[in-house]
Amino acid sequence: MSITKIIYIDMDDVLCHTARGCLTIIEREFGKQIAFEQLTTFDLGQACGLRAEEIAELFRIVHQPDELLRLEPMDGAVAVLNEWMAAGYEIAIVTGRPPSTYAASIEWLVSQCPGEKSARIPTWSPGPRRPHHRPRQ
Repeated sequence: MSITKIIYIDMDDVLCHTARGCLTIIEREFGKQIAFEQLTTFDLGQACGLRAEEIAELFRIVHQPDELLRLEPMDGAVAVLNEWMAAGYEIAIVTGRPPSTYAASIEWLVSQCPGEKSARIPTWSPGPRRPHHRPRQ
């Protein structure tokens, strides 16, 4: 009996540059220009001096499909993901993104891992729940 080897991986700032994408939105929508290197906390509201309503608007915007699809991959992340899949690992995405982002997030993954490898793109678990797996195709 073969044991499936699974690697759990996060999307945001592991596979894609989400914080940088948020900074672009913050500059565009709120006129606040903050360099990525200036971030000292994961709390973008605090780091960028956003009011509560601006934070809510930022997260509404960043979770829109067009914004998610625009995120750039982290340097080397896609190559490593492809190597792991080629080596037979099952990839399971674990994320805090809301369930409404599922389709756009999977579309982003498939666009970054084209060809036959995309048929093996991963399972998904939004939020703090345990990841769910789908059988390898």
